[in-house]
Amino acid sequence: MRLSRYANINMAMAKRQRGISFISLIVIFTVCGLIFLLGLKIIPAYLDYFTVKKIIAAMKTSDEVRTGTVADIRKSFDKRVSADYSEVVKSDDLEITKDGNDTVVTAAWTHRIALIPRHTLLIEFSTSTADK
Repeated sequence: MRLSRYANINMAMAKRQRGISFISLIVIFTVCGLIFLLGLKIIPAYLDYFTVKKIIAAMKTSDEVRTGTVADIRKSFDKRVSADYSEVVKSDDLEITKDGNDTVVTAAWTHRIALIPRHTLLIEFSTSTADK
């Protein structure tokens, strides 16, 4: 009699227990894997962005930007870019303007990331010495 009572309790608990099915587990792992792979493709673009942003921020306080010519600013940018091994933005891509007494250096570029055939992700980056 006791054995049947415990068997009934176990059967009742098995009916009430809910869990994740194998198919749901595969779907969750697939989605997480795709997000991980997308992150692996996007991270280098953002690393390049932060490198260029660091260079532009350092140029904000440099003498070349405050008192130099356009050629001096471009040469200074080339030196800094070669030191950081970044090839995303060239000195010819810089937009150098005057805002009152301040010289504003702006770098803007796009980065294309091939996701799957015929589908690309386009990210537009922009940074300037006028940014805070």
